[in-house]
Amino acid sequence: MKKNAVLKVNSSTGRNYLEIESHLERVDGTYTTFRFPLQPNGQVKGVVFCDVNGTYVWLLSILREAISIVFPWVPDVDELLKVYLAGFKLGTSWREFYRMYGIYVLKMKTWKDPLVYENDFVKLHEHEIDQPGSSYYQIADRFLTQFDYVASGVVRRQYEENPQHFAGMKIKPINRLAELLLRSGYVVVGMSANPRRYIQAICKYMGLADFFIDCATDSDIFGRKEYKMEYLRKWLHERGIEVPLDRIMVVGDSITGDLGSALRFKWLVDGQGGGSKVDAYGLLVVKDEDEFNEACTKIALDPELQTLVRTFRMDAIRLDLVTTSNHGTPNLASRYRKTFLQRLTSSPAT
Repeated sequence: MKKNAVLKVNSSTGRNYLEIESHLERVDGTYTTFRFPLQPNGQVKGVVFCDVNGTYVWLLSILREAISIVFPWVPDVDELLKVYLAGFKLGTSWREFYRMYGIYVLKMKTWKDPLVYENDFVKLHEHEIDQPGSSYYQIADRFLTQFDYVASGVVRRQYEENPQHFAGMKIKPINRLAELLLRSGYVVVGMSANPRRYIQAICKYMGLADFFIDCATDSDIFGRKEYKMEYLRKWLHERGIEVPLDRIMVVGDSITGDLGSALRFKWLVDGQGGGSKVDAYGLLVVKDEDEFNEACTKIALDPELQTLVRTFRMDAIRLDLVTTSNHGTPNLASRYRKTFLQRLTSSPAT
């Protein structure tokens, strides 16, 4: 059911704001109501495009159980999960599952290294595997559809059995960041390279329905996340919210798949004409110094990522350096940022 934003006036301040209900259901069956104050130009303050897994939540227990059901003939479940997770930054679910099919059905052992798979297969067949019409897509989609049904059921059952365990899966600094962004007037939407039924379950039982108006998935739009950003821009427009293209933010745990989508989104919008200026800020979620240095090394080896960090401000949030208050709340105020926020460049040494 389409839920449009309603223009209202704050009776105490006289300021206009948009009110809209989330399209994502909460655990109790209700839907969050968001209110976004409008700037003098009639636009919202900005729009934040957020990845889900590895950014807001860690879902290892869910993924472990679900992937073992999809590939029941693989005896070592821990190794199976490790291999599956290694392909999480390939860009789409179909790429991920064709790789798993290649490894565990076609016996392509070299594909356990996702870089080998990406260079030897994906770069040659990315359009075929990402969209209907080819055998690659059909095979990957068969596994993906099964995973969607299985994983969404696993999410619901694990939550019902142990809700406290679910609370422990949240990446607290990023959940806190979403609260602060919403409070300051930003629209927050999700984007995930996963199927919709599974992501709806995650948003419902992980509390992300309190942050996201909606979350674009591989079930909604084919291709990488710049297409999800464009899908969400049109989705918001249809509901009465215009995305200010010069005030967007991208948050995720992949320098290529998440933050890189900001540059590709700019190219996508530029290609449509109209002279709209895209300006973006990127925030990469990394666990520690090793992950930060890994991202910088990728930038140094990839001309597109070098263009990304020259075009937009891109930072990393080091989760291991985020402190908490006496009440357990992550300290994200400006006076703490120099501790945990690091600029992404083409060299770990700079």
